[in-house]
Parts: sequence; structure tokens; C-alpha cells
Amino acid sequence: MNEAPGSLSFADIVDRPIGIVRQHFGRLLAVPLIVELPLAALNALLQVRLFGVVPSPENPEAILGMLGPMYALMLLAGLVHLLVRIAVYQAVGAALDGRPPSIAEAYRTALSPRPALTVIVGALAVGVGMFCCVAPGLILWIYFAFVIPVVLYERLAFGAALRRSMTLVGWNPSKRFAYTTQLKVVLIGLIFVLVSYSLSLLIGIPAYGWGFFTMFRTAAEGGVAAEIPLWLLLLVSLGQALVTSIVGLYPAVALTLLYRDTRERMEGSALEGAIRERLGEGP
Repeated sequence: MNEAPGSLSFADIVDRPIGIVRQHFGRLLAVPLIVELPLAALNALLQVRLFGVVPSPENPEAILGMLGPMYALMLLAGLVHLLVRIAVYQAVGAALDGRPPSIAEAYRTALSPRPALTVIVGALAVGVGMFCCVAPGLILWIYFAFVIPVVLYERLAFGAALRRSMTLVGWNPSKRFAYTTQLKVVLIGLIFVLVSYSLSLLIGIPAYGWGFFTMFRTAAEGGVAAEIPLWLLLLVSLGQALVTSIVGLYPAVALTLLYRDTRERMEGSALEGAIRERLGEGP
């Protein structure tokens, strides 16, 4: 399915990605699910295994004992999620080019050193910006929105890919804020965050409710809080992974379409300017 070039409106950013996801839903969803579901199940099992002890004033070392495994799990999960995102973008590109998305091809691309390391470098820069002060991290997140498409389609890496993404996102020939690519990137991010977190929170209500209920009940009785059942943790983790994988298809498609549209319009504008200059015409 080849997308014709043209300036994407805000309505297009919402409607067209959803239509593309519906058209290729099964093949696209299989790419993240093949990793996210086992990872979610492993996460639930490790929560019970590592964090099964409920910290209490009589057992303060349990709190310190949780920190190392917790941070290690967060780091590992973050790296895996980055690789999954690269794989999803590759599958989306195949679908837009009229080729059936392939799980093997998607993860072969994601595990290649150049795209994987470039995306990790960009994510680390955003993370440092978030840690130092939230605003720099958010700005970098916006300007690095095209890093994965740039790596996949322009074969750039590391600093070149990051600079290229910043150039594309910052391109605004009309000089009107309402039509900026940055604003469209923010819209895509807001849609993803609001929908995915709302649905994940809704799915997690049974586990959260169980935890608060048992905590208050045992506190009133002077006992020790009971652990959340493994089966409930598994259901919640798998449900949240499914929801995040489904909703995560939207920003991958939307940002790929926006990248292609911006790149084609910017290169077309540069070519037009070069022709005019060659013919001796004014801008």
C-alpha cells in the first residue's frame, strides 16, 4: 500500500494510521506480541519470586533487597521494548510498501547493531534529559521522533540519524506553529499515552483492588499483608501487554507516515528551489 505524498492534516494523523492498522492488524500485532506476552508472563513470575516478601518495619532489609532486582528488570525490559519498537516500525514499513510484514525480517532488522545501538543512544539521551530536568527530555523526545524511520529507510546511524531526525521534525517552511511537525508528534504521543495508560489502568484494577483491600484489612487486624495471587498477576500482566501492543501500533504507523510525508515535502521543496536557482528565477 503506497501512500501518496501530501501534507498530513491532524485528521489524517488520527484516521489514516487506524485504517492501516485495521487492514494489516493480524500480521502487525504478531510482531510485538511474540515478545511482549512471554516478557509479561516472566515479569509476573519474577514479581512473585523476587518481591513476594512484603516489606514491614520488622523486615526493613526486604526493601533494600528489592531495589537491585527491580532496577535490573526495568533496564532489561526497557531494552527489550526498544528492540520491539524497531521491529514494529520495520513491519509497518513493509505494510506501507505493499509487502506482507514478516516477524523474522522485523526482528532480524531490530537485532542488527546499527539500528539497535542508535535507538539505544537516542533513548539514553532522552532519559538523561528527563532525569536532569523534564523539559529537555520532552524536547529531545519530540525531535528524536523520526530516529527509527531514519535508521531504517535512510541507513543513517548514531549522531547522523539523530541530527537528521531533528532536521525533519524541525522543518517548518510555513513558519506557522499550528502546522508544525512538532505539534503533530506531540498529538501522536498524547493519543498513545492517554489510551494505553487508561486501558492498562483499567485492566490493572483487579490487582490494585486486591492489594489495597488486603493491605487495609490486615492492617486493621494487625497482621501481615497477603501476596497478590500469581494467576491474577499473570492475567493483569498479559492483558496490559496485549493492550500496549495493540495501541502501540498506532504511533508506529502515524510517525512513519508523518516521517515520509515530511521527508518528501522537504526534499521536494529543496529540489524546487534548486531548479528555480538554476533557471535564474526568484524564490
